[in-house]
Amino acid sequence: MTEENKNAEYFVSKGKEYDKAGNYDLAIECFNNAIEFDPNYEWAYALKANSLFYKRNKEEAIVNIKKSIELNPHESKFHRGLGSMYWDWGCLDEASLSYKQAINIENNSKDHFSLGCLYFKKKNYNLCLKHIIIAIILDKIQS
Repeated sequence: MTEENKNAEYFVSKGKEYDKAGNYDLAIECFNNAIEFDPNYEWAYALKANSLFYKRNKEEAIVNIKKSIELNPHESKFHRGLGSMYWDWGCLDEASLSYKQAINIENNSKDHFSLGCLYFKKKNYNLCLKHIIIAIILDKIQS
């Protein structure tokens, strides 16, 4: 591990502590420091997006989570995070696309359940039921 990566890891670790304590400004500062040390550290962008989300800074949160996806498009958690942000802000079509992308990467019960709930909110009960059933089956298989 390079010195830059060690420093980035340190700041991400500190940022997670601040985020968990609800000190989002200090968390964001730490994640920014991590990104300065390693501009390709996708988790620093994703975690920064999470802190920005809790501060209700929609635009910056979306930019950062999309940057994490750009750096690692095969991480389902990034797509799930984007879906959750979109859903929270009422952008249900975008949320649906993000959850579907997460499912394409990692077929798991959590994303099917989220997608089922989203379809319920959109009053598409057939797709709601389909994804809830898949979530139950996957949960049973993966347990």
